[in-house]
Amino acid sequence: MKLRSLIVVLVLAFAANSAFAVYYWDTDSARAPLIGSWSDVSNWVASNSTEPGPAGNIPQLQPADGDQEIQVYGAAGLPKPIVYVDDDQTFTCWYSNRVRFFGGATVNIIPGGTLQGIGWLRVGEGSQANEGTTSAVIQTGGLMAFENGVRDDYKDPAGLTISDGGSGSDCEGLYHISGGTMTYLHPEATAGGHLRIGDRGGVGTMRVTGTAPVVHMGALEMGGRAGKTDLSRVADGTLVFEMTADGVSPIIVDDYVDVHTYEPSSTHLVVWLTEALDDPWGDIVLVDNRGTDPVHGQFDTFNDGFAYEGVRVYLSNGTWRMLTYRYNADTMSLGGNDIALYTPEPATLALLGLGAFIIKRKR
Repeated sequence: MKLRSLIVVLVLAFAANSAFAVYYWDTDSARAPLIGSWSDVSNWVASNSTEPGPAGNIPQLQPADGDQEIQVYGAAGLPKPIVYVDDDQTFTCWYSNRVRFFGGATVNIIPGGTLQGIGWLRVGEGSQANEGTTSAVIQTGGLMAFENGVRDDYKDPAGLTISDGGSGSDCEGLYHISGGTMTYLHPEATAGGHLRIGDRGGVGTMRVTGTAPVVHMGALEMGGRAGKTDLSRVADGTLVFEMTADGVSPIIVDDYVDVHTYEPSSTHLVVWLTEALDDPWGDIVLVDNRGTDPVHGQFDTFNDGFAYEGVRVYLSNGTWRMLTYRYNADTMSLGGNDIALYTPEPATLALLGLGAFIIKRKR
């Protein structure tokens, strides 16, 4: 009864904003397993529907108007649901298919699994019912594709927000991709494909591991939305790259990169070297910014240290690089607007090495 009451409160709150159907993952162990497949209809319940739902309440088979919302969440005090996306789930989205993973839920996208056509997705969302929880998407393969469609006047353009404070606080979101593809459909549309890491008081982390994944989005916004500087909503965004022997895949961005630097929100860049690089002196592109504008702002920290242009950072295994927001991935040199780790020319390298030696001797 406690779970049913919680769900009713959530649905009524959404109904006050807009009329749409809500499909939610039922976490009551008496009615559905806590671990299961996205496509298993026995795990889903439909409520607040403005029209008859599809047979079996299958959330991926939605009316063509796309006026739907899907929620996967864990209620307070109950085990958190784990959902596997293991086959093709394609939405018929027009403009506003909305999906939320929150309240400690974990969604695994595995090889062969597809979530395609979602208008926007929030991973981790604050509310009074799920404060202190961490929600996650773990993608080891498959496809996550966002549908731009037509932006409506009420909701944001299509894309992914990792941790949105929403109506509460103290929530975290994680998206960890080590294989497969994350992208957005119809890239010719405007204001689409946003990747937001930490927004409106949320604490979000995006982790990219190795060279297998492909992340190709329209815009990257760290620590809040462009043009939104409400200091009462402290956001925290962290971008993590875990490099293997052959490096790490860059995040490809078509429009712009915005790294917020206003107080008190914070942004962090972390690079881990999990094993020795095959080419220890090669440059490493982290964000391939294909827009025409330079990166706006800088990270607050890089590996817990300074993150300004040209800072020298030791990785591990005797490997170090210099951080730049002005790299050109096409020419593999400075003079562009990409975020990268690079090795300077030999003369500069010698001076830097001498400087490090002198500092060490002084200590």
